[in-house]
Amino acid sequence: MPTVQYLGLRPSALLAGLVTFVGCIWGAKSNSFKSLEASRIICTWGVSCAEILPGILVRDLFFLHERGKWMGYYMVFFQCLPGAGLIASGFLITARGWRWFFWVSYLVAVSDIQLMAIVSGAILLGMFFFLPETQYPRPQTSSAIDHSEPSKELSANLKDSASVHETAPATTRPKKSYLQQLNPWSGINPNGEKAGFLSLFFRPWPLVFYPAVAYASYVFGLDVFAVVISVAESPAVFQSPPYNFTPGIQSLQLIAMLIGSAIGCVWGGIGTDIIAKYQSSKNNGFFEPESRLILMIGPLLIVPAGLLM
Repeated sequence: MPTVQYLGLRPSALLAGLVTFVGCIWGAKSNSFKSLEASRIICTWGVSCAEILPGILVRDLFFLHERGKWMGYYMVFFQCLPGAGLIASGFLITARGWRWFFWVSYLVAVSDIQLMAIVSGAILLGMFFFLPETQYPRPQTSSAIDHSEPSKELSANLKDSASVHETAPATTRPKKSYLQQLNPWSGINPNGEKAGFLSLFFRPWPLVFYPAVAYASYVFGLDVFAVVISVAESPAVFQSPPYNFTPGIQSLQLIAMLIGSAIGCVWGGIGTDIIAKYQSSKNNGFFEPESRLILMIGPLLIVPAGLLM
């Protein structure tokens, strides 16, 4: 089943970044718990969309045997940067209050004006100026040959096909300029439009019943669940008696998460590419996705031990 996209990466990323940016401003300005809760729901929607897009970016840009390494790099940022942000936010909350979880500020010595900048806003600007569209709608051509035809007709077809390719002019798209690449809307993929939006929307759902997909979803979901629970519950435990940690001191516990995440992402990224290439060389050059699972033996033992601790 070939992969067909309906929308490009760029408009999806910009929309997700814009929703996250608005959600952060809303959270910083909230005056009630219900308003804060609603802002977090909206912000989470944007962030969750953004978490999916790097995988699509890796698929668009890199070959199959390279994707483990680049997904590993992505997971380093996915796991480590939020932890680093939480460490910094702990000290910000201690010094300036919880609203500074949403704001990043600095003082300028011009009439005592305080300028505030949103991290998500900087990310949104970065994506606008430095994230071009990676989707390339390739023309769908059928080059299959019916081998049940007699040999004379087959030779005639091949000859006609060769003559067509010799006379047909090569069609190449002109390279877009930098200003053209800044267009937020990259259009609808013609192949996706033919397939239909609803058809493409419901097509992946049967994959949930595949054992490999179900297993990967379960493992990744359990990992994210454990991280969210530990981060969410740590303040209630360690900022209360008998510990009485400040938010800044309590956030230093996340340094361990940064170290473990960096090691695990390299192990599961670059390591899986190495083992996949090795297994392919032993298998007459055939790549089998399950060859990457060999390196799951280490996390299979370490992760449950860490959760119990």
